[in-house]
Amino acid sequence: MIGRLFVCFSLILFSVFSALICFASDNSLPVTEDEALRLAWKQNREIISARLRFESSCYETKAAGSLSNPDLTVSPTIAGEDGSDSVLLFTQNLELNGSRTARKSVASAKSKEEQAFFYAVVNDVSLRTKECYWELVKTGFVLDFHRENVAYFGLLKKKIEKQIDVGTLPGFHLSRADIELSKARQELRAAELEFTKASIELNKILGFEVGREISPMADLEFTCPDFDVDELLRIARENHPEIMAARAKIDIAKSEERFARTRRLPDLQLTARKPEFDSQGGVAVSMSLPLFDWGSVSNEIKAAQKRALSEEENMAFAVTNVESYVYTAIAEYKASAQSVADYENGLTDKAKNIAVLAEKAYEKGAAGFLDLMDARKNFAESSIARVEAFVGCHKALAKLRHSYAQFSTMEAENEKK
Repeated sequence: MIGRLFVCFSLILFSVFSALICFASDNSLPVTEDEALRLAWKQNREIISARLRFESSCYETKAAGSLSNPDLTVSPTIAGEDGSDSVLLFTQNLELNGSRTARKSVASAKSKEEQAFFYAVVNDVSLRTKECYWELVKTGFVLDFHRENVAYFGLLKKKIEKQIDVGTLPGFHLSRADIELSKARQELRAAELEFTKASIELNKILGFEVGREISPMADLEFTCPDFDVDELLRIARENHPEIMAARAKIDIAKSEERFARTRRLPDLQLTARKPEFDSQGGVAVSMSLPLFDWGSVSNEIKAAQKRALSEEENMAFAVTNVESYVYTAIAEYKASAQSVADYENGLTDKAKNIAVLAEKAYEKGAAGFLDLMDARKNFAESSIARVEAFVGCHKALAKLRHSYAQFSTMEAENEKK
């Protein structure tokens, strides 16, 4: 009985130990493009900070819309008969002249500006996330190719050694193969460095530890969606954070003008006082009547009006700037899509076939070493250019969506859920 328990316990320990070894050996996180975007929205420090700033401004708006707090002044007489005319004095400004509404309007407009800043951060971080994600995809494919390239030249060296042994090739071919193998290894080390840098950058933007290994789940496939330019411009004018911020600044200036005007209006104040602790108190309503403006209010109003005009000009510039960005992004996207179409016509496969034929011809002595290297170089350049074309198209699409602020709209809908 004890022996069976010992065997079972040993099997359990072995299973747990094996699982831990597997987990330790493969701690990479497989992530799709959309999952990376959601992780950035949730964990990126810039987005978290901007979200907290916006939430803070919402509380400031509530505070500005609240009635000002009452005051209670306690002034007992210490010496003399007329030391204080009121032992207890309670005052409450009623703010019936519209100052509270105007103050809330200013705070609300500032909150909208913070919201625009939050959406701008979301939009920018989303673009950088997609660019870093596809940069990691590209460097991963390039790294795999260079690993295959090192293996190819290692195998070629062995074939040349055999041919030299049987006397079908001169000895200097082996030196050439060593040189090409050394170049391939140097290119592999450079590719490993680029892959490591891309991984670190994506980890940083997703809010992970720098050493976390991420495995992008993406293939070199691309479907070109169609876009209605007028619809994209309409969405950009409504939702782009730059335009939203400019619109909010206009509202801030106009609200500050309204708030300044309330300083010319009378207001009521509720007061309650007791002359002595043992006396009957009384309640009164006092009215403050602004008599004369020495220039502070009128100049404050004029300053707010000038700021509003300035922000309207800035708004017009923001619209033009965003529209130009959309048109530029569309042009870049179309150019990238055309490059992908070229490679989908089998350009890389043709280069690969030529390299295979050149290798066979070299083995038969019908082609020289330089012909073989030239064909291999063309295949390598075509393979890497194909990866760059597909990745470039994904990056161009991300930039296009960034131009009309699709990412900030998506995040806003995600927040509601």
